[in-house]
Amino acid sequence: WKTYRFDFVSAEDLTGLRFRPGGEVFVKSIRVYRNEAPAKLSFENALATFSQNGYPVASAVDGKLAAAGNGWAIAPQMGKAHFASFQTKRDLVFKNGSELTFTLKQEFNSGQHALGRFRLAVTDAPRPISFGVSPETSAIFAVALDKRTPQQKKKLSDTFKNTDPDRIKLTKALEQARKPLPEDPKLKQFQDKLSLARTPVPLPPRIARLRRDLELSKGQLVKKRIVGAQDLAWAIINTPAFLFNR
Repeated sequence: WKTYRFDFVSAEDLTGLRFRPGGEVFVKSIRVYRNEAPAKLSFENALATFSQNGYPVASAVDGKLAAAGNGWAIAPQMGKAHFASFQTKRDLVFKNGSELTFTLKQEFNSGQHALGRFRLAVTDAPRPISFGVSPETSAIFAVALDKRTPQQKKKLSDTFKNTDPDRIKLTKALEQARKPLPEDPKLKQFQDKLSLARTPVPLPPRIARLRRDLELSKGQLVKKRIVGAQDLAWAIINTPAFLFNR
């Protein structure tokens, strides 16, 4: 099984009497577990007939449980039937039967609202799953092509991008092709050797001293008069006879 569909059906005996005037319904998150050792399953490709601004249906299965701004909500379209589908990221294998446990975590801020009636359906249809054209999209198709607003055109374009199987497959292939290739181990070895070969080799101490002496000698040759006076002074100072006669 790959996709699980929830049908949130409006019922007069539940929606007719409202303890809260707005009639808000809030689904904090949806989880599914199977028997054996409980293993959490992850979802993707979340779709819904309507999502409240700031509470997209995808955030109901993103693994987060934030205090606010996370989860699926439907305001202001309460009192209507809504549909949501969630596709598992990997296929499930049932050996001799299996049991799935679905947990719907609902935490409306007042703690007074919960889903009263819903229906769950499971399918093994191939990915990607779609439950058809949403009422919002159908309403846009009813508008003449030359009278559609930019927002309506964008909505149709986004719907096509997110539901067309061929485009989704090509998009995934393009994303995979854009990933950088893994580094070649041989190339890495050659680069390391080249970097080592380019590292300057330190001079032996004897060579370093000789080069320094050479530079000092070149400087002395430029200043012959000063050097000569210094040599004479050094000879006089270090001559014992001079020191005695002084």
